[in-house]
Amino acid sequence: MRHTGRALRITRRALACGVLFAATAGVADPVSWRRSLRLAADTAPSALAFDPERQRLAVGDAAGVYLGEPGLPLRRVARRAAVRDLAFLESGALLVATENGLFRLGPDGRLEDRSPGPADTSRSIHRIARSGELLAVATDGGAYLSRDARTWQRVRGALPSGSVEAVALRRGAGEVELWLVVQGAVWRAALPIGLAAEPGVAPRALSAAPRPAGFEGSGREAVDVVPDLPGVGLAVVLRDGIAVRDAPERAFRRLHPTLPPGAAIARLAFAAGRFWLATDAGLLEAAQLEGPWRRAEPPAGRARSASILSAGSVLYAATSSGLLEGRIRAARDRAAPAFGAPEPPRPEAPAIERVHRVALDYLDLGPERMRRLRSGVDRRGLLPVATLRFARDSHHGSRREGDESFVSGETRHLFDWEQDRDRDYEVSLALTWDLGDALYHPEAIDVSREAREVLELRDDVLDEINQLYFERRRVIEELASLDPGRARDAFELRRRADELAAGLDAWTGGWFGRQAPPLLPASGPAAAHPGD
Repeated sequence: MRHTGRALRITRRALACGVLFAATAGVADPVSWRRSLRLAADTAPSALAFDPERQRLAVGDAAGVYLGEPGLPLRRVARRAAVRDLAFLESGALLVATENGLFRLGPDGRLEDRSPGPADTSRSIHRIARSGELLAVATDGGAYLSRDARTWQRVRGALPSGSVEAVALRRGAGEVELWLVVQGAVWRAALPIGLAAEPGVAPRALSAAPRPAGFEGSGREAVDVVPDLPGVGLAVVLRDGIAVRDAPERAFRRLHPTLPPGAAIARLAFAAGRFWLATDAGLLEAAQLEGPWRRAEPPAGRARSASILSAGSVLYAATSSGLLEGRIRAARDRAAPAFGAPEPPRPEAPAIERVHRVALDYLDLGPERMRRLRSGVDRRGLLPVATLRFARDSHHGSRREGDESFVSGETRHLFDWEQDRDRDYEVSLALTWDLGDALYHPEAIDVSREAREVLELRDDVLDEINQLYFERRRVIEELASLDPGRARDAFELRRRADELAAGLDAWTGGWFGRQAPPLLPASGPAAAHPGD
């Protein structure tokens, strides 16, 4: 009976968890992801930051920083080194953590070096943490604190030597908690609140943070510390799990999210009413930290992820596939049209494979071009080198002879004059064969180089066509699921679809426009913006 009662309790608990997940899963609407076209095609972002007061988005990559307003094209503002982390200050300035220093980008566009020290170790910045005016950075040479991003104080104590991989700040009752990850181990320091006003006050000695269950013997698995998550006071991110502490007086408890095979966690975040795990095997999401976790919709769910944040109503994810935009598909947008309402237009577009073939034929980037070049070079070795010579020889001569005679008392002078001209023409044709060229012609190297360049150009063209084609298809699908009463939104979606179709029309020489007519008329009253 005791075993039966225990099994019953377990069944009830599992049923309650299932009902809770079903309720939360029903509340959380899915997020659809697409690649942002506002960055360079080869950009792989590594860090993100958002300033909600000024509505500015910052994206870091291996070459510097992009900055701008969400929804608009971003511009390159700094080219220093590979960016590892970004943080906006209250003044609107942007702190940029790179492998070659810490830089402050002011609202006026001025870039200043604010590295905590001159040594190479203190200029290799990994992470930035901010709590009010108090700043903390993690470097190869230790952790540093500041309140103005100009004067830095190194954190000292029982901290082991080596690189600090992560840093976090959390305000508590009468103190500020400083959390560090050093060589995979978690450390904590209690800082007086007055440090924010008196940067010269030294923090108390560091002490090792209580290890959550499962920490023993795994001193190199912590990668990040995330404070103030909803429902959780503090979370320690491990490579294969999460350790959470609900309250300062409580011990850590270990969570085991279901990860893709071989995946390692890099970041934990809360955005759009759900939790996110950035892993090297894709982006995962869950309604609760306890799970269940599932892959985000593609392409975010399959691309290696580095960071994620919320910028208003749009999510941004830094992935190996580029900067991805995520938008929540509300239930009303997924519902079928009301009875009697006209069905939104769903123009049928040609298959992507056919668009590829037409574009490559129009641009003469198909394989037939290289086949002709290779065939011509192979046959050229069998052809002789023809040499044509032409010569002309011209000769002109004259001769004059004189004599005289006496006849009947008169003297007569006699002259003989002779002229001759000769012209000779010579034409010769010589044919010469180089039998070595028949086996391997030297210009075959030029053909191979041309083939590689054509292949790279063809890949760039196909990548651009793919982005235009599938972005247009996403817009049309969103238009089809739109509420019939949202005429203004429908107009904007149709105009966006026509804009993308115009790009495909240019790549195919006008063919795509004949296959998929525009959704908006070119002129006339119907082309006017609704409400104008």
